[in-house]
Amino acid sequence: MIEQHQQALKKQLWNIANTLRSNMSADDFREYTLGLIFYKYLSEKLNHYTDELLGGIKFSAIDENSEEGKEILEVLQKESLDKLGYFLKPSQLFHVIAEAGVNGQFILDDVCDALHNIEQSAQGAGSTEDFDGLFDELDLNSRKLGNSLTARNKLLVRTLEHVDNIDFHLESSEIDILGDAYEYLIGMFASGEGKKAGEFYTPQMASKLLAKLVTLNNPNLQSVYDPTCGSGSLLLRVAKEADSPDLKFYGQEVNSSTYSLARMNMIMHDIHYSRFDIQNGNTLEEPAHIDMRFSAVVANPPFSMSWSANPQYLNDERFSEYGKLAPKSKADFAFVQHMVHQLDDIGTMAVVLPHGILFRGAAEKHIRQHLIKEKNYVDAVIGLPANIFWGTSIPTCVLVLKKNRKIDDNILFIDASQGFDKGTANNIIRDEDIQRIIEAVSKRQSIDNFAFAATQADIKENDYNLNIPLYIDASPQFHYLQTLKEQLQEYEPEQLSDFIVQQFSYRNDLPEDHFDNTLIVARSKTNQFLVSSKPTDKSKPSDFVFVFNQEDIDTRYLELFFQSNLGQSILSDCAAKSGGVLKITLESLHNNLIAPIPPLDIQQACVESNNAIDNFLKELEGYKKDIIFKPNRSKELLAKVNATLDYVRDTNKIERLLEMIRVGENSVHEFKETFSLDLKRVENDSNYKIKKEGTIEHSSLKTIAAFLNARGGTLFVGVSDDQKISGIERDVNQFHLESVDNFLLHFKNLVKNQIGESFYPFIQIDIEILQSKQVLVVKCTKANQPCFLGKEQHFYVRSPSGATDLIAGKIMWDYLQAHFVNTIKN
Repeated sequence: MIEQHQQALKKQLWNIANTLRSNMSADDFREYTLGLIFYKYLSEKLNHYTDELLGGIKFSAIDENSEEGKEILEVLQKESLDKLGYFLKPSQLFHVIAEAGVNGQFILDDVCDALHNIEQSAQGAGSTEDFDGLFDELDLNSRKLGNSLTARNKLLVRTLEHVDNIDFHLESSEIDILGDAYEYLIGMFASGEGKKAGEFYTPQMASKLLAKLVTLNNPNLQSVYDPTCGSGSLLLRVAKEADSPDLKFYGQEVNSSTYSLARMNMIMHDIHYSRFDIQNGNTLEEPAHIDMRFSAVVANPPFSMSWSANPQYLNDERFSEYGKLAPKSKADFAFVQHMVHQLDDIGTMAVVLPHGILFRGAAEKHIRQHLIKEKNYVDAVIGLPANIFWGTSIPTCVLVLKKNRKIDDNILFIDASQGFDKGTANNIIRDEDIQRIIEAVSKRQSIDNFAFAATQADIKENDYNLNIPLYIDASPQFHYLQTLKEQLQEYEPEQLSDFIVQQFSYRNDLPEDHFDNTLIVARSKTNQFLVSSKPTDKSKPSDFVFVFNQEDIDTRYLELFFQSNLGQSILSDCAAKSGGVLKITLESLHNNLIAPIPPLDIQQACVESNNAIDNFLKELEGYKKDIIFKPNRSKELLAKVNATLDYVRDTNKIERLLEMIRVGENSVHEFKETFSLDLKRVENDSNYKIKKEGTIEHSSLKTIAAFLNARGGTLFVGVSDDQKISGIERDVNQFHLESVDNFLLHFKNLVKNQIGESFYPFIQIDIEILQSKQVLVVKCTKANQPCFLGKEQHFYVRSPSGATDLIAGKIMWDYLQAHFVNTIKN
């Protein structure tokens, strides 16, 4: 039933997309579609409720102009405002207006009036705040719908006709129309502007996990709070898991259109207006519920967003006892501190965060240590799979915190990073994965390769670093998988069982065509496994033969992979799972073989490159033996060999740079998405006038100065925080007449003026082409003298986590003495 509903919903949304997509951006399309869906829902809800009140009379049939009709509507309005919080006249019902439009009437003004009257009907009632400005984003007079009234009306009629075909199943509490529609719309535009919508929507399975965590052993919740509630999906998921019909919902959302969406979501899930309080605003800067405490707190805050980090917040009761604020560029722990403050003494909070919060140093380490050592609030750390959230592929974790923990309670670590199904655009956490996590949290016992109950002593021994691999000894295959992911940027390892079409034991009397596109794995009496794509004179009946799908796999490529050290390690792990190299089984190989699977043409290119290199080496080896007897050809050969070496060096250089990017930001690598341009404002604010941002340029110079004062490092400009290569073309085109030389001249002048010419020997500046995009690469080594930046003579250094810190006074003097002892006179 639910699956049929979802398919029908997708069909209608696709029809709406075809109607609207050429007129507006993905984000605007989402606002219009969801707004009209909500209008239809309110209309059907009111119609259904009033029909029940009227008995045999149909609400839509009431004559609004007759005295009797007016009297009935007055009574119905009073009842509806109390029960539903709003009211509409029969002529303003969605279906009535949609049908009028199909019949050729001009309905643009009628729809505008209906939306306005929904909001106005709530004025003075208890639902006033919940309906105020609810349809502000739904501007039906916008030119996005057409350049003339006629064009706008025509497009609106077609859209309403499609929305009218959506069945809301008002009798079913299992069907989430708005949630399903929102998730489908995000997916529909994941490769365009709409990918940003993921910031406001937590995938259903992630919501389900958080909800189960905060309701575990505490189903009778009184209240639930989400400080970054987005569209409200996470709050509503807690309601499904909690056995509490009177549960109250509280949330805050900074984005005004999404704030409206959250209120719509509450109403569409039949939450009475008296049971929810959703506010619009910046939770960290202007908290709306600061004096309240909640039974459950859940959140999926925007990862590593910037905040003011104003020192005045050290006097704020949310942050004051920690003594330090979360970094200005990463508000993750600021949200944690805020949520802890709002949690009641017997409640549970669960928050999704980027992995970096588990191990980053400086202020974040200080806050993390305070939460563990001084407060004993951290209850569990759960590692989630990568690529489960829209708009980002980074791995994430869930922190679970409680205030009522006993002094000797352990901290449970769970590595659930491998529990998922691979979806089309995102990985999907399965029900069985969630169940396994919840069971582990319930039992709080160590489970091999999955869970570890750490004592306070364990945490202290690791210097309050909560990085999950420090506590969970994962299987060898897991380590190989991680190594593969680090080595491969474009292709993740996959289970080969998905590509196997047949398997059998080797027989030398089988015809040749039985070995087309096969991988033959031989048992080994040593630690070395013999792997080939065709039978050899060493093949024997105990060998295993796998026939692979020819559309996806070239087994010559797999042969090369499993002859490598990494491939041999994976085969060893398969053997270990079946009792050792002499006992390796067909089933173990089938179930546990993994390898990267690039497109077929890339696989074939790998094979051809390998063959070409082999031939090249054979040719060189032969020439090397008699080079002294062919002196006249030596100069020509030397030039060609040097040209080849230069090409190989350049290829390796690019690969080394990509590897540095894959490792991520740390004390010796830092990424800047742009050099001069405030890219986030350009992308998110259509009214923003593009200009050079001195603060952004200064941020890069601070990093360079810090590298010079520390042990060196590399700054990449044109690489985003989540390791995506964006390039500097926008900077160059906008401010430097589309000339890279002009850009480099500008950059070098800044270095000269702000850092000083004397530091040139310690700075190497290059423009590199990475994935067809220009990236500024600034390599710094430790200077032989202190570097003071700019006229203010600021002194910057790098912390172990990668942050750039401004230090002064005695701390700076001690640092200078330790790092530049030869240049400072005591």
